[in-house]
Amino acid sequence: MSNPIQNGLIAEQKFILQALKNGWVLSRPLLGVEKYDFIADYNGKLRRVQVKLAYIDEKNRNVVCIRGCHGRTCKKKPTHLESDILVVVCFGDFYIIPTKTISHIKSNICVSNNGKYKGFLNNWSF
Repeated sequence: MSNPIQNGLIAEQKFILQALKNGWVLSRPLLGVEKYDFIADYNGKLRRVQVKLAYIDEKNRNVVCIRGCHGRTCKKKPTHLESDILVVVCFGDFYIIPTKTISHIKSNICVSNNGKYKGFLNNWSF
């Protein structure tokens, strides 16, 4: 699909299903204007979660854009810095990445089963 809003909703629904299966308790911000998508309660700790859908680029890589537009000024800033966990939905896989490990990145990341972020693949117990 090329509609970013539909893609985001699909990614979030996939995440909800898998998170619930893995024992997470989820809440959504009431108005949907926060800089994160969910609050996750796992093992008694609350964490802000940002969900992103990976797309295939021209080099056949799974890429996720971690820049977004916030506020009235529409200044570009990394969206993942406002959350504790970045969840990348990539086909049937989920990369659960603590944002402290990617806080230095200001643009895109590539995820794969044998790449830099393979340790975060389906890391539901993080």
